[in-house]
Amino acid sequence: MQGISEAIETALLHYRSGQFQELEAVCRRILAQNPNHAESFHLLGVSAFQSGQLASAVEYLEKACGLEKNNANYWNNLGVVYQEQRNYPQALICFEKASQADPHFTNAWHNWGMLFQRLGRLEEAIDVFQQAIASNPNEVVFYNTMGVIYQLKGQPTESISWYQQAIQRNPNYAEAHSNLGFALQIVGRLDEAQVACQQALSLNPNSIEAHNNLGNIYKLKGMSEDACQSYEKALALNPNYAEAHNNLGSVFETLRNLEKAISHYHEALRLKPDFADAYQNLGGALLDSGESEAGLKAYEKAMAIQPSEGLRFKIATALPRIYQSIEDLDAWRERFIAGLRSLQENPLHLVNPVTEIGTVNFYLTYQGYPNKTLQQDVARLFMPPKREQTCPYPINTQKPKIGFVSRYFLKPHTLGKVFLGVLEHFSREQFDVVILTIDAQEPPPVGAPHTHINLPGLQLEKARQLIVDQQLDILFYTDIGMEPLTYFLAQERLAHVQCVTWGHPDTTGIDTIDYYLSSKLFETENSQADYSEKLICLETIPTYYSRPKLGEKIYTRQDFGFEEADHLYLCPQTFFKFHPAFDELLGGILQRDPKGKLVLANALHEAWNEKILHRFRSRFSPEVMAQIVILDRMEYNAFLYLLTLGDVMLDTLHFGGGSTTYEALSLGTPVVTWPSELMRGRMAYGCYQKMNVLDCVASSAQEYIEISVKLGTDSTYRTEIKEKILSANAVLYEDIAAVREIETFLLRALKSVGKK
Repeated sequence: MQGISEAIETALLHYRSGQFQELEAVCRRILAQNPNHAESFHLLGVSAFQSGQLASAVEYLEKACGLEKNNANYWNNLGVVYQEQRNYPQALICFEKASQADPHFTNAWHNWGMLFQRLGRLEEAIDVFQQAIASNPNEVVFYNTMGVIYQLKGQPTESISWYQQAIQRNPNYAEAHSNLGFALQIVGRLDEAQVACQQALSLNPNSIEAHNNLGNIYKLKGMSEDACQSYEKALALNPNYAEAHNNLGSVFETLRNLEKAISHYHEALRLKPDFADAYQNLGGALLDSGESEAGLKAYEKAMAIQPSEGLRFKIATALPRIYQSIEDLDAWRERFIAGLRSLQENPLHLVNPVTEIGTVNFYLTYQGYPNKTLQQDVARLFMPPKREQTCPYPINTQKPKIGFVSRYFLKPHTLGKVFLGVLEHFSREQFDVVILTIDAQEPPPVGAPHTHINLPGLQLEKARQLIVDQQLDILFYTDIGMEPLTYFLAQERLAHVQCVTWGHPDTTGIDTIDYYLSSKLFETENSQADYSEKLICLETIPTYYSRPKLGEKIYTRQDFGFEEADHLYLCPQTFFKFHPAFDELLGGILQRDPKGKLVLANALHEAWNEKILHRFRSRFSPEVMAQIVILDRMEYNAFLYLLTLGDVMLDTLHFGGGSTTYEALSLGTPVVTWPSELMRGRMAYGCYQKMNVLDCVASSAQEYIEISVKLGTDSTYRTEIKEKILSANAVLYEDIAAVREIETFLLRALKSVGKK
């Protein structure tokens, strides 16, 4: 027979070749000769483990450890088997003994610390890796893993330091570069994060995680096409990478391709059925696509897998984008109220509501009801437990410092059209102006001198501190409720005077917003009751709106697919503005005018088109449905020409047009409106009052239909009204008096604070 040492070599050869039966035979022959041969028990144990015989593996490895109590390898392998059995207490003991037996045995340290990490015992994991580093100061994997643990603890600054230490010891450590990129992204250092991920990919072009992390950075920078390419590269390397499918879905959602977004979320969930983040993203996409019930179910699945405070709020307050009837709208509003009540009874506990909650109550504004009480109740859910009621610095009475804040100053958005002129013409002699953008890639195009601060959209505390550092006298929100950051910033006292205006035409419900700047042309005598803020009704409309100008390229009706004989009733509003009560007006117009064409704008999401058409089909005859046309989205000059070619523009009920009203009236196109009691349904009416042209203002549904049909069918009358509008509309544009009136009010408001 072979000697024991030769037999062990033979056994190892069998092990490496996967010949476990032959290995077992050799080891049993050795044990027959030497019953206390520890290595034979060890090899039998690892062989049994590889064969899936965990109980036998434990039995053999325990015998090996009992025979050689200081053999780190034996203890480590026994720990691995216990871990596979989910006997975590015994596994931890074994890894600890292995590390004590050989302080330079890195596998044992790593297994020990990583098990603590998997169990969520992060402080103990940190302690283990600190000991590991003390014993093995040049083992770079320990520094990288420490970075991961601090990341899990929600301490990205600390994780950055650990990743940097790993890279200092090994500049070619691609994984550490990739992880550094992820951590830098979390703290908003996106340019540095991009460099780190690109460095990781230069070292390892096949790093799936680095491609994914780089995609996340591009997504946050608004570089959607680059983000898609990075995620697709990750998926090319591993088509089963669920995280990349989830992330790619979120980019397609940003690009308003809900069909592709939902497809990728479903694929992520097929690959990883317990992927809570993918369920949450799927829920939001389904809600946006009009599948409200399915969206709620996806939210609830995410909540069951990984409960979160943000999801609890989203489930309680979810609202459809497009309602199928007034009864449907009222039922969802009742559900919202009941959900809000449940949140009041069990308060939320949030760390960063911007990322956990997102946009608050946006769709509530389109229901046509006063929302003051509901908005106040929601705002109280997020009220910080401790907050300053006054600013600690004195008011600058010589030259007050005012900050204007919005995400939308630089975007092709109504808010830019409405407010950039105010920012440009605001007095620099009387005010020190600060413009606060959010996640902007470049400064706003405002020529007059000002300070520009770009706020990080996902970092509430950092954004808040950037504003505090400016020591503002006045903080002017052009819109609250359109996106998360400004809503949650408004919960704190960041300036002596804090006000909001009509960028999002609803009260905020937030008690730290002092004033709501509106216009007496928009409001009724009883409007204050609808606002939590003190309502300020200016003499004019608070905007400096530049008159739109037609471009050189001329469009005709034929370019849009219409005949000269068609009567064009334009309603180019987003479909969530189409209140169910508006259907009666649209149907009445088309029934009265068989030559009429209702011209709608293609929705942000294709699914919304089908939702609104489904609602119309349930109410309108096939003949009326044949009169409805949805045009593809078009470039701005084409849109302006469409307005000139239309016979009438129809103002939506309960929430009318803002920028579209200014655009239509600038070209003389009549806008028929029926003002409601709330300001958001009175914007066109306010413009008409300012022009003193009230021919297109209805006082009932029947009158709305009659005015519209007369304008649509009577060309002589339409020409008369168009000339009236053109002769009077100059008062709407480049109104410097509006800017001066805003300035006067703000100085007065600041003076009143100084007297308290």
